[in-house]
Amino acid sequence: MKDFNEKLLRRLARKDGKVRFGSGDDVQEEALAAFYEQMFPERAPFLVRHWRWLYQVGRGNAFDSPLLAIAEDRVAGHGGLINVTLQRGNEQRGAICQRDAVWMMDFAILPEFQRGMVGGGLVQIGSSFCPLRIAFLNERSWGMVSKMGWRTHFQTVALQLPLRPEKLPQVQSFTKRWIGMPTVSQLSGAVIRSVYKSLTMIQPNLERLPATADTLKPFMKDREPSALHVPRTAEFLDWRILSHPHAGQYFVLRPAGSDECSGIFRVMNLGGYKRLHFLALQRRNKDSKTLSSFFSGVVRWALAENIDHIVFVTSDPEIARIAARWLPIRTKQRFAFHAEDDAGWEFLGAADQRWELIDSDFEMMFESKG
Repeated sequence: MKDFNEKLLRRLARKDGKVRFGSGDDVQEEALAAFYEQMFPERAPFLVRHWRWLYQVGRGNAFDSPLLAIAEDRVAGHGGLINVTLQRGNEQRGAICQRDAVWMMDFAILPEFQRGMVGGGLVQIGSSFCPLRIAFLNERSWGMVSKMGWRTHFQTVALQLPLRPEKLPQVQSFTKRWIGMPTVSQLSGAVIRSVYKSLTMIQPNLERLPATADTLKPFMKDREPSALHVPRTAEFLDWRILSHPHAGQYFVLRPAGSDECSGIFRVMNLGGYKRLHFLALQRRNKDSKTLSSFFSGVVRWALAENIDHIVFVTSDPEIARIAARWLPIRTKQRFAFHAEDDAGWEFLGAADQRWELIDSDFEMMFESKG
């Protein structure tokens, strides 16, 4: 493992023995699999098989990932690090020096190690690799990193439409407890689908194209360069889409014969629950009516394909306003960031940002197949 903070390492003595730091290749596959099955049970089959792809092992990074805290032969803590190129205006960070910016994701600590220094140690050592660190965090993770000087905002939103709410796991769990509730939830789902079928009836059909180097080219256009964003380079799209272990699940939807609006999509079957991920939007025509029509077409396509749930993520206020007409459930996402100097704080923290599902670890949270 490269360039660890030895002073911090010496402080991490635990009741089960010394905790050392390493990477995924420093433990037996069985130990890493046991950790994934305990801490990420839904995603464990995917992570066990494909963690090297996810954390970009062998792609020339200046750091090893995932970062592990190891107690004897057990994985006690885990932190995923993904190298990322960021751009704002004409300034890029991470393009030349791969130590420059990193996504931090999949941080988890075994329960018996959560009251000590393992979690903070993982964050500190992971941070030492790159002067710019970014993540989308839940409340528990934010509670830890906020004490370490991280900052946050909520400019990014997830917009969703549950077309079959009765199939949501939390709804199914609730309805099992109450007589008559399954019928009520099924009825509400039928009403939702009926309403959206009526609303999208006059929309033209969308054509589905396989995700290839050619069909992804329109998504490589400049994305409002003044906003903080991840450049959609050929290299990025190759890793993120074309080299994905389930690359065949990705596709492009667009109005037949037109490329004014299009999107990258993926249908995920999560235990029989079909979830449509709208990963990236591309539009040549900035007209709001055209954009609304495209979202309407996506809903119509989803209804025809018996999709249960649609999710789209954006930090563009205009796009969010239009998308919310069709995907009405809105949830703010916590973006957290940390920098080494004032220039880094300004680069990461300014209000104008552009994030979608494709740009971060959002979609990775739902990987469940092997």
